[in-house]
Amino acid sequence: MLAPSSANTSVTPKPVTTKTETLASSGGVAEARLIEIYRLIGRSDTRPALRLAEILVRDYPHFALAQLVYADLLSARIRPPNNVGKVPAPQRQASAAALADLRAESAARLKALKERPPAGFVPAEFVQLSGANKHAIAVDASRSRLYLFENQPSGMKLVDDYYISVGKLGVEKQTEGDQRTPLGVYFITSQLDPKSLTKFYPR
Repeated sequence: MLAPSSANTSVTPKPVTTKTETLASSGGVAEARLIEIYRLIGRSDTRPALRLAEILVRDYPHFALAQLVYADLLSARIRPPNNVGKVPAPQRQASAAALADLRAESAARLKALKERPPAGFVPAEFVQLSGANKHAIAVDASRSRLYLFENQPSGMKLVDDYYISVGKLGVEKQTEGDQRTPLGVYFITSQLDPKSLTKFYPR
C-alpha cells in the first residue's frame, strides 16, 4: 500500500528489498514487445509484425491495445488502415469512447519511445533519499509514464519505465470515486498478496 509523506510528520518508510527484476511487472515486457511491433510496422514489415502481434495477444489476452493493433494488422491484409483502430462504422460508433482511449494510449506509448528522459536525470525528491530505500518510483501523469529508479552506491539510476493510466478525469484527486489520480509523495509500507488481485493486474 502507499502512504503519503508529509513535511510536518516524521515518516520512516520500510526499505524495499525486492529485486529490480521482480519490481518490473509483466506489463513492461508486454509493452516492449508491442513497441517492437510498432517498429516493424514503421518499416512496412507487416508480416513479421502480424506474427509477433498474434503471439503477444495469445500471451496477454487482456492487453486491449495489443488486441487492437493485431486487428489492424489482420485488416491490413485486405486494406491499409488509416489509423489505430480502423474498424467498421457500426462497431466504431458503439465503441467510440473505448477506441479513443486506446488511440490516446497508443500515442502516449509512442511518444515515450521517442522522447526519453535526459541522461542522468533524477527527480529532486530523490536526491536526498535514504540508502534504506533501494528503489523509488516517479510518475509523470502528463505522459502516462512510470519511471523506476534504483538507489545505487553512486546515486539514483533510472532502470526502467512503463506506461500507466491515470483517472479518466485527470489528476488532483479530492474524494474516493472521483475518477482522478492523486498527486504527492508516497511511501510503500506494505505489499498486497498477488493472489488477491484480479486477472487484470500484472503479476
